[in-house]
Amino acid sequence: MLGSLALAGCSSLSLPEPLRKYMGPLGPVLSMPKPADPQPASPDHEYLRVSLGQQKMLFALGLRGLDKGDVVEHWYSAQSELLLLRNGRIWQLVGTPTQWRGQTASPPSWPQMLSSTAPVDWTRQIDVMPGYRYGQTDRIQTFGLPQAPAVAIATPLGQPTRWFKDQVLSQDERGQAWRYNQVFAVTAEGQVLYSEQCVAPDLCLRLQYIGRPRR
Repeated sequence: MLGSLALAGCSSLSLPEPLRKYMGPLGPVLSMPKPADPQPASPDHEYLRVSLGQQKMLFALGLRGLDKGDVVEHWYSAQSELLLLRNGRIWQLVGTPTQWRGQTASPPSWPQMLSSTAPVDWTRQIDVMPGYRYGQTDRIQTFGLPQAPAVAIATPLGQPTRWFKDQVLSQDERGQAWRYNQVFAVTAEGQVLYSEQCVAPDLCLRLQYIGRPRR
């Protein structure tokens, strides 16, 4: 899939040194002593603020392109952790305590959701490490929210969005049922500006698109 992307950006990032201390990794951040709120430093890169609990870090955009009409983005931490987003959804996460190595799914497109009020049921198969949980099936229902959730007040996004929720039935590392919710703030053009998504019970991330800082 990666070879078919129309690339924008560069495959190897040169990140400013003052920024690196704020850019992951996601594993040790669980034991960091106090929160930090890093700000984008270089106008040469686009940034994604990734929050885990009270800790915040920045990922920088390495690649962006189209694959079968989907926008695929590769975001990197300073330790080369890879967060691959497909239309704003977490598709792969590599280099973290729990990793998604691959995924097969056909979620509803955001234009489809923006033009309809009907919920959509769909499934995905994910390859999870550790534990060699290849082809794990998650069942998901996606639907629009009648009003923005409380997080919208604390997270101004700068432009109008509609909010959507996923209700997910998954499994934890012991094979037990794990139910959780995800939310997405989506512009009229179908760009996800903010989301809350889970990879594991102890790895639920808040993602906020920052873009490029002004020069």
